[in-house]
Amino acid sequence: METASVKLGGWDRDRMSAQLQPVIILWQNLVKNPRVLKVPKGSNDVSLPVDSFIIMEAQNAYNLVQLVNSTLGAVARVLKGVDLLTTSVQSAATCLASGNVLDEWSDQWEGPEKLVLWLEVL
Repeated sequence: METASVKLGGWDRDRMSAQLQPVIILWQNLVKNPRVLKVPKGSNDVSLPVDSFIIMEAQNAYNLVQLVNSTLGAVARVLKGVDLLTTSVQSAATCLASGNVLDEWSDQWEGPEKLVLWLEVL
């Protein structure tokens, strides 16, 4: 019953899976390198302001990669039928399926407007 009402409400898991599979595979390939998801090391002995800036930017980049990884992981789990569909996952999947970057992501880093390009540049 829930599946039918979700399909009537605009969610078709098979269609979404077909549209988002290339994006999910792209992301999985991009994060295969273990250094991508590794916490950046900071130093307690930061003498120059530029060093502080670089450490802060590395931490911000790490946080954004973690956010993207978490969002795409949640979408992938719903598409596989492992997790239940929530409004936030449905909203994210719908946005991503149309090729757009989530506002939550672009608010943290302004990159290319096209989703695939944004993920590759990140």
